[in-house]
Amino acid sequence: MNKKKIATRDFLVAIVAVVLLGFFPVPVSGQAPLTKVAVQMDYIPNCTHAAYAFGALLGYYAQEGLELEMLPGQGSQLVPAVVGTNRALLGFIDASVLLTARERGVPIKAVGAIYHASPGAIFFTKKSGIKSPRDLEGKTISVEFKAYFNLHLTAFLHNVGLSREKVKIVDIGTAPATATILLLSEKVDAFVRATHLAQYKEELLVNSPNFGYFVFRDYGVNSMAKVTIASEQTIKEKPELIRKFNRASQRSWEQTIANPAKAIEALHKYFPAGIIVDGGSLAAMKANLPFVRGKEGDGKDLAYMDPLEWQETYKLLANTGLLTPGKINVEDAYTNQFVGR
Repeated sequence: MNKKKIATRDFLVAIVAVVLLGFFPVPVSGQAPLTKVAVQMDYIPNCTHAAYAFGALLGYYAQEGLELEMLPGQGSQLVPAVVGTNRALLGFIDASVLLTARERGVPIKAVGAIYHASPGAIFFTKKSGIKSPRDLEGKTISVEFKAYFNLHLTAFLHNVGLSREKVKIVDIGTAPATATILLLSEKVDAFVRATHLAQYKEELLVNSPNFGYFVFRDYGVNSMAKVTIASEQTIKEKPELIRKFNRASQRSWEQTIANPAKAIEALHKYFPAGIIVDGGSLAAMKANLPFVRGKEGDGKDLAYMDPLEWQETYKLLANTGLLTPGKINVEDAYTNQFVGR
């Protein structure tokens, strides 16, 4: 075979190899395996978790050497025990739940912010005649006791001059998606839900002319909401894993803010069919995003936690009686050492 034919043959073989490798990547010999990072979610999958599913499918966590494992939850109140005993490396909970858990001696700490304000609200029908928060006196309100909104409800009632004793509060238990049905059937007068999760027939209640609502943050519930937590043992022994997770999550949230529809698609691809019962729509995702941003234009990562926001959260809970003043130091409850690239 002459040199020209050999060169042509070798060129064609090289082209075929490149094409095949593009479709079927060959593992690199000696490449370190991915480290599994279990994250205990605060709730069943919904738009609040879409960024992480999106980042996982985009390969952001794998690029940091991590294999993300998202564990569906059953309420923010249950997460401290899971993370505090290292059954999950990280977890998502409300800042108020973190502070009350630390007061009980649970060794956990916030390592990054997710929501910088409470998205909670009390919803009611317009025909109920409720026009102001004081009209809730004597009414029946349903809330999920194990969710962080139960703490926010107490703070809201305190701020508007009411108390839990002046209303009837019932536990919606494990079926918060049925809260709207109970309201429409007049089994309850109002219910507590996140503004981006409360919906009826796939329409967000904040967009419906038939429903009214009081958003907690409009009535002085100036609390940080969802944060990422780790145990103090994990912070001490595996700091680089936390840093890698936050770095990948920052990129994931940036892409989610830029492409919310793609993030919702990723949410449904990542989790098994049927597990997402509500809050998995594009409308919910868009309503969710304003709570993710911190102070506009501060140039910090989305996960950065402002000390003033923590002080406000602590003050709110102490004034409401949910924390014992002076029992814990709020500055010990969080760290920004893993935030930033």
